[in-house]
Amino acid sequence: MIESTGNETKHVYGVGYTRNSCSSSSSSSSSSKVVVVVVVVVVVVVVVVVVILTIVVVVVVVVVVVVVVVVLVVVVVFDSSTSS
Repeated sequence: MIESTGNETKHVYGVGYTRNSCSSSSSSSSSSKVVVVVVVVVVVVVVVVVVILTIVVVVVVVVVVVVVVVVLVVVVVFDSSTSS
């Protein structure tokens, strides 16, 4: 048992190394899958944020234009009513 301990240790190390290399290759493929998922999630989040910001900017511009037009109309109507 003691004599074969070195061989068993080498064998176990070899098996462990083989398993580690297999698991490392599978973990690298799983980590690449995780990277792909993270990249896809980041891209989706960026697209959603850009779309939301675009909608907000459009709404703000429309509101500003409407307010300016209303103010101009009120000023013109008030001006014409006071002048007459």
